[in-house]
Amino acid sequence: VFAEQNLPGTESNALLCRIRAATEERIANLPVIVITSGERNEASRRAAMEAGATDFVLKPFDAVDLLTRARAWTGTSQRAALLREHNNVLRALVMIDPDTRAGNRDYFLQELVKDRSFCQRHGAPHSLLCISVDNHERILREQGRVAAREAVGLVADAIRGKCRREDTFARIGDGSFALSLMHTGHIGARVLAERIR
Repeated sequence: VFAEQNLPGTESNALLCRIRAATEERIANLPVIVITSGERNEASRRAAMEAGATDFVLKPFDAVDLLTRARAWTGTSQRAALLREHNNVLRALVMIDPDTRAGNRDYFLQELVKDRSFCQRHGAPHSLLCISVDNHERILREQGRVAAREAVGLVADAIRGKCRREDTFARIGDGSFALSLMHTGHIGARVLAERIR
């Protein structure tokens, strides 16, 4: 985006502030190149930088100046978007337990805060289930790590087959899982626990 710093009929930097405050990430992260008058007014340029300006072009300018800046920042913006996408994928992978493909403990704690907050805001019931694999330590001790991993995997598959898409499901310990059940009271949680058992 090329923006005149003092557009007629607008507050200084208002457009820039609206872009940076956008809820859509691709808009909020757009490079914004501010066109300023040839005089070096440091205070107004500093205000633009604080509002989120990416770069400046001083008047007078020509088409080559604009094209050069556009090419430079378009490439940078595309690389930054690609990096954000890769970071989101990595963040998702870090939150998954590799043995069960369920969320891990960090994922559960993060989602639990959101689930609880949502239910409180809407006056909806919220239940938690903690599920442990019976005799996990004995299986590990007597039959080994591979057998214990298989047992945990079977339990994870059984839980996944019974819970809803909106439920938060995670492995929170070696032989234990947790479910955050939004819009579910204690009776519904008991019914689901019995179905899983």
